[in-house]
Amino acid sequence: MNGTTGRQRIKKDHWGRIILLLGVVFLAAAVAAAVKWRPGEKPPPRPTAAVAGGSSREGAAEPEAPGGRNEERIKVTLFFESADALLSPEVREVPRASYDTVAQARGILEALFAGPRDPSLKLLWPPGTQAGPLFLLGKNELVVSVEGGRGEGSGGRAETIWGEYLALGSLVDTLLVNLPELSQVRVVVAGVEQETLAGHVDIRRPYGRIEDLIERLPPAEKEQ
Repeated sequence: MNGTTGRQRIKKDHWGRIILLLGVVFLAAAVAAAVKWRPGEKPPPRPTAAVAGGSSREGAAEPEAPGGRNEERIKVTLFFESADALLSPEVREVPRASYDTVAQARGILEALFAGPRDPSLKLLWPPGTQAGPLFLLGKNELVVSVEGGRGEGSGGRAETIWGEYLALGSLVDTLLVNLPELSQVRVVVAGVEQETLAGHVDIRRPYGRIEDLIERLPPAEKEQ
């Protein structure tokens, strides 16, 4: 009786192991099917969800430095002096400033003060001229502080009334043609309100577009 009971106990242990093994196999198969991954295949990718205060870098392109290939640029119209002593347009590209009017105005003025690429056009502002502080008055008037250059902001042609008028017009029209959300530009010199740029043209008031100085409008302006 003892021998028979021992054999029965061994058989029960044997079948118990088999049932346990089959259960493990079925469980592994079910898990593999659920995640759609099989042993021997490449592991599934890790989640790339962004974390508060940062983002996942896996699978993402390395951001370009400022001025790199990913920098978005826009076309703008800059006004320089023509051979006929009027304002002639030159179309250029400048970086887009995230739809911020003041920052975009600064980028446009930097291009203007850098001078024309067309050798037939002349820069009306002397080398070294730059835009100082810029700010909005209300919703549509931009105040521009002109600094550097000869005479702290005087135009390169400011020895005459017409030359100073052209220098003022080149700045005002360049900004207002490219930034339609603006309607007026007020110019100050080195952050201080002055009567004139260089003794001729009154700059104590804001100016709208000075279209009588423009030799020809850009094609996009003519279509409007």
